[in-house]
Amino acid sequence: MATLTAACSGATEAGSNTVDTASAACRSSTGVTADTIKLGVLTALSGPYASAGVNISQVNQAFWAYVNDHGGIDGRKVELEIRDHQFNAQQAIQQYKNIAGDVFAVASSLGSPANNALGPQAAKDCVVVMSPGGGTSATTPTVFATYTPYEYEAINMLDWYRKQPGNEKARVAVVYQDDALGKPALAAIQYAAPKLGLELVATVPLTGTEQNFSGQVAKLQAARPDVIYVAATYIAANGIVGQADSTGNTDWEYLVHGSAVSNDYLKLPTAKTFETRVFAVDTVPVYASGLPGAKTAGDIIHAAFPTLALGDIAGLTAWVGLDELYQALQAASKANKLTREGLLETVRTLKVRSDVVPTDYAFGSIPGIPNAPYGASGVMQLSSSTPGGWRILAPFEQSPVADGFRP
Repeated sequence: MATLTAACSGATEAGSNTVDTASAACRSSTGVTADTIKLGVLTALSGPYASAGVNISQVNQAFWAYVNDHGGIDGRKVELEIRDHQFNAQQAIQQYKNIAGDVFAVASSLGSPANNALGPQAAKDCVVVMSPGGGTSATTPTVFATYTPYEYEAINMLDWYRKQPGNEKARVAVVYQDDALGKPALAAIQYAAPKLGLELVATVPLTGTEQNFSGQVAKLQAARPDVIYVAATYIAANGIVGQADSTGNTDWEYLVHGSAVSNDYLKLPTAKTFETRVFAVDTVPVYASGLPGAKTAGDIIHAAFPTLALGDIAGLTAWVGLDELYQALQAASKANKLTREGLLETVRTLKVRSDVVPTDYAFGSIPGIPNAPYGASGVMQLSSSTPGGWRILAPFEQSPVADGFRP
């Protein structure tokens, strides 16, 4: 595992600590035996985000099998409890409760809506939750995102777009899912657009249950945007693009953020549009670009699941968190701190140097968002001729405008 990241000492601020570290929960070693450590995985095996959720499940299985084959956690084998929350907040709470009494930590929990919902209970239980989908706040102090939050993705993406020739005064519309998935990006764009000299001409909400997007596209037509930022799922992004193309709006460009990133677009009728007029922003697209750590991860994943795309972004985002949890578990075990409090403190003070970001990686490094990661984003475009399906346009985009934004 040392080929992926190497731990070094150093502390980082983790935001407001509302965890009662003197509680029985924090002193607990639930899920740890002399021979095993049991970890949970909360993901979407069904529902609208199953494409990413199944990939995250498979990446967990591949990662921990590799760990077990190479000595485990200081000699202990890792066991997994994988549960389907369907990308639904209430299901996430219930599935978390179903496993909280059996697992030591949650290795992956997909989605800001899920993590915002279960995070307060995880804090009471003193359970570390690694999140490949954001969801960190003052009420979720034990949730650690391995994903630049959607707000900062949106600002980074807008700044990149306006620097492209001819876009300095672009008219921007936002299509957003009207919940914790889309509202953060909307707030960030409302803050950043005027500072970047861009005109925000429309904000169009989605419920996340739409089967038809004609009404949303009609509102966009009336606003006459140059570019549309989609802060929703890949199903919504595909629906908006497909509906717009069918009504003759073939000049619009699109920006989609992490929740809408999927290799599945290459299988859909909108694939050509996505390869020419759609730009995506995500936290770790550089993992798809063939760096040494990415190749190691891809080889391990592909050996276990040959049908899983080597450049799958959701799975590789999860891999980052799994690698960090692995390091924290190893460090806590060697320090004889395999309690929930011991793991929490180890994750909070962990600082790593990675193959895939240009500076040391530590939690809590984005102002105003506790337990959030390094705040750069990558910009990419779908490409059927590129291994992994994504062509990297800008691997480390970080807008200075984001420095002044507070969620």
